[in-house]
Amino acid sequence: MALLRDFKRLSFLASSFVPSLNSASADEINKALDELEQATNFVVNFNMKGLQRIETTTFFPWLKKTFCNSFPGSLYATDVLAKTLKCEENHIKLKKKSGDLVSYVKLLR
Repeated sequence: MALLRDFKRLSFLASSFVPSLNSASADEINKALDELEQATNFVVNFNMKGLQRIETTTFFPWLKKTFCNSFPGSLYATDVLAKTLKCEENHIKLKKKSGDLVSYVKLLR
C-alpha cells in the first residue's frame, strides 16, 4: 500500500511541474527535475526494491512452503500454484533487470 501511495504522490509531483515548466527558466527546470529525481529515487530505490526484497526472500518462500504442500490430494492445484509463484518471481526479476525509473528522469535533462 505504501508503494501505491508513493507512486500516486510521485505522479502528482510530476504533473504539478508541467504547467509551470512552460514559463520556467533553465535553473527552475533543473531544480524541478532534481526534486523529481529525488522523489523517484525514494520510491524506486527504497520503497519498491524493499517490497521486492521482502517478496522474494520471505513472502514467496512462505507461500510455496505453506500452500504447495497443502493440497496433497490435488496434484493439479499444487502444480498451478507452483507455476504461478514461479511466474511472479520471474516477473520481479525482469523488473529488476529493466533498470530504474531514475534513468528516464536523467534522459529528460
